[in-house]
Amino acid sequence: MNTAFGVKVILGLLLTPLVLMPAESVVLSNQSLITETITVSVSGDLLVHHSLYEQALRAGGGVRYDFTAQLATVKKLLTADVNICHLETPLTKGEPKTYPVFATPDSLAKAIAKTGWDGCSLASNHSLDLGELGVYHTILAMQSAGLITSGTRDRQQKRGELDPAIGWYELDPDIQLAHLSYAWSTNGIKPKHSWLVNSPISTETILKDARKAKQYGADLVIVSIHAGTEYVATPNNQQKSISREIMKSPNVDAMVGHHAHVVQDA
Repeated sequence: MNTAFGVKVILGLLLTPLVLMPAESVVLSNQSLITETITVSVSGDLLVHHSLYEQALRAGGGVRYDFTAQLATVKKLLTADVNICHLETPLTKGEPKTYPVFATPDSLAKAIAKTGWDGCSLASNHSLDLGELGVYHTILAMQSAGLITSGTRDRQQKRGELDPAIGWYELDPDIQLAHLSYAWSTNGIKPKHSWLVNSPISTETILKDARKAKQYGADLVIVSIHAGTEYVATPNNQQKSISREIMKSPNVDAMVGHHAHVVQDA
């Protein structure tokens, strides 16, 4: 679609309304005017400490982990055309673990979908807590729940192939949204394959990926950045530098952030 879009962004941690509206009407050859308005919500970190998965186990009668009740109050807020969360911790079928190395019951994926999210970014400083297999299993569990993911890969990108680390959302047959996700660090854990997680952050890589997403047909490109100083309400120099660089690009329509675990100012 040739519709031009402008972006109004309200940055926040928990639920960030991202309203994407036509910057101007586009006059087509038949002089008809095309206007489209879509809404996108983005949410901050789903970070499952032991108290949360223990609560989920109680909700599941001691035999399974049920996170739906914990997320129920958020459900009424997820009314956008596209609702995207950030899953910070890897999923597992095995025993859950808490800080500093996380492992979250993979039933969380179904609860995310049931709550109303359409997908999640996965690139975080905890993406490699369970190693290569943890990355694979997290992607599989999310996709099995019908969720779109971004920021990690279960295979190396082949030449000419769409990057599997980009989340693609089809709002209607004419509007494609590409969601890109990057993390500042993997807490010193070195991946077996460098392509597993989009980390560390490189503005050059982000701009290249955004350009390719547009070339592959994305009408809108949203970039999620997992960075910042935890529990500090002011963005740090890295966040400011990244935002200044990537938002100059005509290929990036919006940038959202998470990791600080508090609402940060602009």
